[in-house]
Amino acid sequence: MTKAEPLKLSFDVTIDTKRIDTGFAKRDEDVRSEGFFDVAKFPRISVTVRSLHSVSKRESTTTWRE
Repeated sequence: MTKAEPLKLSFDVTIDTKRIDTGFAKRDEDVRSEGFFDVAKFPRISVTVRSLHSVSKRESTTTWRE
């Protein structure tokens, strides 16, 4: 993959927001609250990636579904 030629791929990721575990109970409570992910209203985070572009040997950018 080069900067001029993006890697052609597609994948979907879904995260159950109620199961987010940062390893710190207080932080988990905060990120699940209305002020952050609001898990009662938004139980899942879904993302679809359509392409991957190389920025450097260690970094890439993605194109998301709109």
